Amino acid sequence: WVMGNKASVDCSGALRHGKWTKAEVQGKFPSAYAGGSCCIGTKIYVVGGFNGSDDSSTLHILDTETMKWTQPLILGEKPPARSYHTLSVVDGKLYLFGGFCKATATTMGDMFVLDTRRERLEWKQITWEGHSPIERYEHSADVLDHYIYVFGGGNSRGWLNDLVIFDTVNCKWIKSFPQGNRPQKRLGHSSVTLGDKIIIFGGYNLAKQRLNDVHVLQTSLKEGSRNIVGWVQPTLKGTIPAARAASSAVRVDSSIVLFGGYSNLNERLNDIFAIEYNTLECKQVKNTGNSTPAGRSYHYCEVIGRRIYVIGGFDGTTVFDDVWYLDLDFVAMLEPPQIPPNTLSSDFMSLVNQEKYSDIAFTLDDGTKVFAHRLILVSRSEHFRAMLESGMVETGKPEIHLTGVERRPFLYLLKEIYSANVELEPWNVVDIYKIAHTFGEKRLQAKCEKYLQERIDVDNVCDVFVLADIYFAQYLRRSALNFILIQYPFVSKREEYQALSDDLKNEIESVIEYNTSIQRRSKQ
Repeated sequence: WVMGNKASVDCSGALRHGKWTKAEVQGKFPSAYAGGSCCIGTKIYVVGGFNGSDDSSTLHILDTETMKWTQPLILGEKPPARSYHTLSVVDGKLYLFGGFCKATATTMGDMFVLDTRRERLEWKQITWEGHSPIERYEHSADVLDHYIYVFGGGNSRGWLNDLVIFDTVNCKWIKSFPQGNRPQKRLGHSSVTLGDKIIIFGGYNLAKQRLNDVHVLQTSLKEGSRNIVGWVQPTLKGTIPAARAASSAVRVDSSIVLFGGYSNLNERLNDIFAIEYNTLECKQVKNTGNSTPAGRSYHYCEVIGRRIYVIGGFDGTTVFDDVWYLDLDFVAMLEPPQIPPNTLSSDFMSLVNQEKYSDIAFTLDDGTKVFAHRLILVSRSEHFRAMLESGMVETGKPEIHLTGVERRPFLYLLKEIYSANVELEPWNVVDIYKIAHTFGEKRLQAKCEKYLQERIDVDNVCDVFVLADIYFAQYLRRSALNFILIQYPFVSKREEYQALSDDLKNEIESVIEYNTSIQRRSKQ
């Protein structure tokens, strides 16, 4: 692992945050996964893949400026349908290599080329002399200069860890024997280029265990006066990604950004990690948006600038056709500021019965005082506004006597006026309801009625019925009455029911008799 040169401004810390967005796309991309993709300018080219039933070799193009899919007319010798292949771009030409055809159960070792610079698009099968690579699928293919470096993959005879290089100028294959320890045989790995290096991550081995190791192929090592190729395995630091296969990898600045894949537990992942090349530090990238793509594997992934596009993929059940993009921050972000909780309600509640800063006191029948604030009372309560703005002499005094008002319920009333957040409990709700009615606090009355209605049971329904009847709470009264009618065989035997006034019992029993008579007539 050879350290690269740092840029004059180190943005390595920037890859800590990104924002996922689900793209609104025109046109149609068929649900697919395990195909090949590459990027030319602002267009993403996707070829083939598997839709859950069949393979394909169709070319679809996503223009990321218009977010529109197109399927161009292509002439020539169309490649056989396939999946698990690679698609590479060299000088505007697409090179499709390898893969697997489900219909014929064939592992492919052929190569096709399409020149996107031509007005007339045409696939051509490439032929060559000399060495031919082993046919394979789920391999990697990376471009350096005019060479395509193909590593690993597998076929019906087993997994591979060989390196073959296709020379696109001379149209021939070169079998390479790098120095150093080769990575273990694998397929389903991901790869990127960085300078003159190719970086391999993960995949799964012969035992079908997912991997999270990193190997670097250095293509320009010096041995005397000649260049040699060599493998190096670095040791990663930080938050190392979980082992996975069929994930994606793209390069942003000097970092390798990983997304998705599936784990040793066959869980489809949707996490994002950045591996900084210069420091070997791994960090999980945090999503600052409100949505995240579903976990997936074998998806298509390309990067344009600092925007990473994820297309399609498979979660073990569903084949996706969606498009997501991740915008990465340019500069290192701090943790987003934490907004302290809103304490307005509790702050105002703390003023209840505080003599300091108060400008009015209410004296009760027991001789105690309750301190308050005119401004709050007038602005928050119609009753107190009418009382304190009536113009009567006594309303301007610093103390006002309240007759027939108990201290504890009155304090609850003030807490609601000050904060709109008084806590109702089974043991205080009736007293609060009564004083709310006395002072005309309709919102508090409604809160109490709702609280009581939601907690009606056999034990309290008669008390609730009586309370609602006294205070003309029609909704609460009908709720209690309905409960009594439904549970009449049980409620009617209780002492509380027997203690009801004759008028209330007659009302209940008349409703029961009326409903019974209707049922009799309907059966005749």
